Amino acid sequence: MQEFWRKAEQCWNRNKFVAWSLVLLGMGLALWASLCPQSPGVSIGLLAAVAGVMSVRPKMHTAEKFAWVAVLVTFAILEVLAIGRNDKTAEATRDAQDVKFDAIVQSLKDSIELGKKQYGSTIGHVDEVLQKTKTVADLSKKNLENVTGGESFAHVTPQIGFTPMPFSIYNDGPYILSGVTVNVRRGIAEDGNPDFLGADFQMGTLAPHQLQIIPKLFINPNLGKSGIDIYVFRIMAQNSEVEEWVYFKKSATKDSEWAYKFRETRRFVASHIGNTTNFGYHVLMEHPWSDGSKDQPVNKQP
Repeated sequence: MQEFWRKAEQCWNRNKFVAWSLVLLGMGLALWASLCPQSPGVSIGLLAAVAGVMSVRPKMHTAEKFAWVAVLVTFAILEVLAIGRNDKTAEATRDAQDVKFDAIVQSLKDSIELGKKQYGSTIGHVDEVLQKTKTVADLSKKNLENVTGGESFAHVTPQIGFTPMPFSIYNDGPYILSGVTVNVRRGIAEDGNPDFLGADFQMGTLAPHQLQIIPKLFINPNLGKSGIDIYVFRIMAQNSEVEEWVYFKKSATKDSEWAYKFRETRRFVASHIGNTTNFGYHVLMEHPWSDGSKDQPVNKQP
């Protein structure tokens, strides 16, 4: 049996047919993904699959390494393009909603002007009618913002003092957030790869300024050599996706407790140059260390 496994390992590491078959398979997937554009999720999965194959073939020869690097770069480019297409689709949807809303407002204004011409004797009441119309328009806009979520966003906060530590989520805005999903991973890992803590946490709908405990999410920070542990939360809702980096360390005032701080950002399209889309990050909120200390962590959010 040991001889069988020895031969199998030798075949896996040194057999050129196996090596180039895997490379050709990766190139075929890259060609398929190029001809049939995929969603960001599928693109990430293909990129991770290529990286996984490379990680279990440590004895690749030079030509095979270059081939895999080319496949990996191709999938990285496809992932960036997929994200750009997704953002453009979301932007186009919001623009279409704005156009429809402007048409409604314009229609209301046209009706008011026609009323002025037909009922000159009641001109004194036009201001009252206009004010009522504006109120209706404002209400319509507010209803629209409740549907789209407006600029509202949610953030998570660790509940210090409990072991293991639960987390709450709060709608930090005046509009309803629907389809709220929370994904969490570690920001640092011994092998350099982030550790996902499990499936997404479905939170459903959050009313304005609603606070809710995230069910089944409990964390025990595991401090690295720098004395810091980091968790990255992706919070998705109907209006956008935000990212929150939460840092943990031992409290400077009470050894038995944890201290934390966090920083939350939202990505936006900064510019378009030719076929290239450049993104920026808007800082939504920052929370200093909960124990009042001023030291900075070694691992920072990029």
